[in-house]
Amino acid sequence: MRRRGLKSILRDSWEVLDADDKPIGQVEEDSAAMALFRRFLSNLVPQKFHLQTRTRSCASLKQRWNPFVYSLDVTVPADCEVDRRLVFAAAVLIAAIEGRQQ
Repeated sequence: MRRRGLKSILRDSWEVLDADDKPIGQVEEDSAAMALFRRFLSNLVPQKFHLQTRTRSCASLKQRWNPFVYSLDVTVPADCEVDRRLVFAAAVLIAAIEGRQQ
């Protein structure tokens, strides 16, 4: 996973890389408007992320709001073309980064 630089300032975004460091997909926060609302007005709105490959949406990660513990619900369809271990590694990375920011 690699952060997408300036694109991550307003809306969190990461590139999903294969073993040769070539992008195979991206993980993005649900919408720019909600991301701005969360950053500047309220941290009470749960975050949602979507993992998308070149062809389709492959997984979703949704934060459960809890003032004490950061937790994510990860949904991966059976026909997802990305290895499930990579999806869960992305969830751990997001939980580690976003959990520190709260």
